[in-house]
Formats: sequence, structure tokens, C-alpha cells
Amino acid sequence: MCEVLDMARPRVPIEQRFWAKVDKAGEDDCWEWTGAKSRGYGTISRDAADGGKTALAHRISWEIHHGEIPKGLSYHGMVVCHSCDNPGCVNPRHLRLDTQAGNLKEAVGKGRMGGNAANLRIGSDDLERDPSGRYLLDATPGKRRKSGRRDPGRRTGRAGM
Repeated sequence: MCEVLDMARPRVPIEQRFWAKVDKAGEDDCWEWTGAKSRGYGTISRDAADGGKTALAHRISWEIHHGEIPKGLSYHGMVVCHSCDNPGCVNPRHLRLDTQAGNLKEAVGKGRMGGNAANLRIGSDDLERDPSGRYLLDATPGKRRKSGRRDPGRRTGRAGM
């Protein structure tokens, strides 16, 4: 009887693959991710045992240095934020945990959100949500709009089609 050999290469552990893609500068400098990026954020594939999905490199850096990221009480759980405002940085000294609401507040406060972000005012109630759970951003006093989603009833396309 013929024996089948498993020719698959053993997967290199994520920590080893992570460090191979980091340009580690000084302890207080940004450590730039040199691997694949999406919107400026480093990306890396998780190990098959962890689902094999793509993860953000700065989140992997947090896990390597501090352990598992807590789920938190919010819809998004806890997010890993950059104090350096460099999305490609994976230096654990530049990373901190926050809620998505806290991260958005900081982004608006620092003027990091595009579009009409200069006009956004986030209330003291920690970002309100509509009944479906989407964040409501206050674009002008007395008016609220949904962020990131079009009105499903709004018609798009060319007239007469």
C-alpha cells in the first residue's frame, strides 16, 4: 500500500513572522511595520489555531507584549490606539487600549477625521447610537446624522432608469 506524505511546510509562529516585518528603531521611536498594509495599518495572518484570519499588526504587537485584548463592554470591544498617530507603528510604548467611542473622540479632537470632521461635536454622553446601534455624530447643533451609511430610502443612479 502506498503511504501519503504530508508535504505541507510547518507554519512559522506568528510572533516570529511579526518580528521579521518590524523595522525596530529606538525604544521611544515608531517601529514601522514593513509587511502588508491596509489603509496604512499593518496586516498579518493569524495562525490556523487562532482562526487563520488577517489581523492588524498593532493588535498583534499588543498581544505579544501585554496579552489578550479585553473584550470590553462596548459593541466593538476594546481597541488598540496609537498615541503617535502613525497607523504603521507597532511599538508597544505607543499603543494603549481604549473604547471605540474614546478613540473617535480623540480623533475628532486632534482633527484626524476627514470630511466635515472640523464641524463634528461629540456630546458628553459618549457618542450616542441610533436604535440599530450605529453611532450618531452631531454635525451641527440641534441636528444629528448617521455616520458612514446612506439612507436606505434614498434613490441613487441616473434619472429615468
